[in-house]
Amino acid sequence: MYCNQIKKKRGQLGDTWYLDEVFIKINGVLHYWSPAVCSSSRAMINTGRNLYSTGMMRKERPAKQPFSLWGETFRQAGYETFISGKWHLSDKELERSFDIGQAVLNTVGMTKDHYKAPMVDLDLTSRKISQEYPSKKHTSELITDKAIDYLKSKKVRNDKPFLMYLGYLAPHDPRQSPQNLLDMYSSDDIPLPDSFLRNPTIDHGERVRGEGLLSSPRKVNDVKQFIAEYYAMMTHLDAEVGRLLNVLENSQYADNTIIIFTSDHGLAVGKHALLGKQNQYEHSIRAPFIIAGKNIKKGRKAKGGFYLNSLFPTTAELAGITIPSNVQAKSFASLLKNTDKNEPLNEYIYGAYRHYQRMVRSVRRLQTHLLSYNGCNTIIRLKKRP
Repeated sequence: MYCNQIKKKRGQLGDTWYLDEVFIKINGVLHYWSPAVCSSSRAMINTGRNLYSTGMMRKERPAKQPFSLWGETFRQAGYETFISGKWHLSDKELERSFDIGQAVLNTVGMTKDHYKAPMVDLDLTSRKISQEYPSKKHTSELITDKAIDYLKSKKVRNDKPFLMYLGYLAPHDPRQSPQNLLDMYSSDDIPLPDSFLRNPTIDHGERVRGEGLLSSPRKVNDVKQFIAEYYAMMTHLDAEVGRLLNVLENSQYADNTIIIFTSDHGLAVGKHALLGKQNQYEHSIRAPFIIAGKNIKKGRKAKGGFYLNSLFPTTAELAGITIPSNVQAKSFASLLKNTDKNEPLNEYIYGAYRHYQRMVRSVRRLQTHLLSYNGCNTIIRLKKRP
């Protein structure tokens, strides 16, 4: 399950009962980093390659050099592969990666309405992509419906193992949720982030769409309402993830399925006078990562220190599939198998956004975070473990 823009959560607000109370009892939690933004992060995950080596430039164009893909590798190993939600790479890569696609987002950017998102399907038999159609319900609910339909129909179709790739659009804006969840969070009860600013102190290079969702200088009440709506979206997403997990738990696949919950990156939601993801602060480059399944120690936390592209080689290793030679990322399967090992895979983590921003930080020491914006360097010394 690959969610869109969930930052590493702190504090008591933003109710995610299933993820906090159910999933936490059956999982391993690892420190996970996203050096890329948006489609670049999805290119990294699906190729297992580093930020500037995926060969992919734009969603509508296939890679110039077609490296092995995550779903494609599992298909070739005899798995049935299924996708629903956000893909954000080309149609050619979609067809190479998946046998079945249901309610796959069909837009270069992000939908303007979670209740009318443009969707397409990928047919198992014809291998053709359908005509576009509107979601007609919230994308979190539709993606969960399609995943449940897949689980319930799988036994009738074949007995192959499966790889399910769910790209939830939430909590990416537009910040839409059912009214009863919006009513759960009053902006009056929302505390401002400690790093709240009315104006940014660093030139981030460009003012992208997400930063225009609120007026500048930032207003206290606007930011608090923004955060309240973000929490409502997370609570809605959590309920949908719980609905899917309940079906899986009562299925024949419960004891032999590895579940991963993560995100491509986080959002600023008011920190440093920012709202979006196009920055190199920790709240955006560090994302939640939870893994559960057979032979994975419950309730364990580890430093990890790996990038999001490690999902490809790690899941392949866990499934007993040969990792393609053109995959550059390291597998972190050893962290799951060796319960005594708590060393990060990478001592240093880097990040970038277009040609404007660069970042490097020490994972082991957890004390230095260097940001470079438009040639101006800022060093942040972390006093305690984030």
